[in-house]
Amino acid sequence: MAYQLKRSKKYIEELQLVDENGNVQHTLQVRLDGDELLRNINGRYLELIKAHKKYGNTVSEKMSHEETDDAIKELGQATVNMIMTVFGPENAKLIVNFYEGRYVELTQEVTPFMIDVVVPRCQEIIKENKERAKARYNRKQRKKLFRRD
Repeated sequence: MAYQLKRSKKYIEELQLVDENGNVQHTLQVRLDGDELLRNINGRYLELIKAHKKYGNTVSEKMSHEETDDAIKELGQATVNMIMTVFGPENAKLIVNFYEGRYVELTQEVTPFMIDVVVPRCQEIIKENKERAKARYNRKQRKKLFRRD
């Protein structure tokens, strides 16, 4: 019997950019199983959460104008980093152009997709990959591998 190598399933989400008239301007395919995305998603997500928290603190507390500006810049950079990680450079540029420099609207619209759809799905894929790797090297197989005849 031949040894078989099986490719894993492709995980793709679709995102549509819809203008104010309800017309679909662009449809983006977001591939969630790419090695780079899975490797970087948690770090970018934590960076985004920290930036949101810092920005929220500047609004709720009476912070200086400089501190508020720094928090806004940090939030913007974290959002851009997350968009670049999730969508890749070409699609990220397309999204930014679609919103015509309206970064608050971009953040309000794109962030929920990344947080509610992409991050949980990537975490599921990472967990499945770990479980699959563990199953390949279970205890019985190791015993056979290192058994003395």
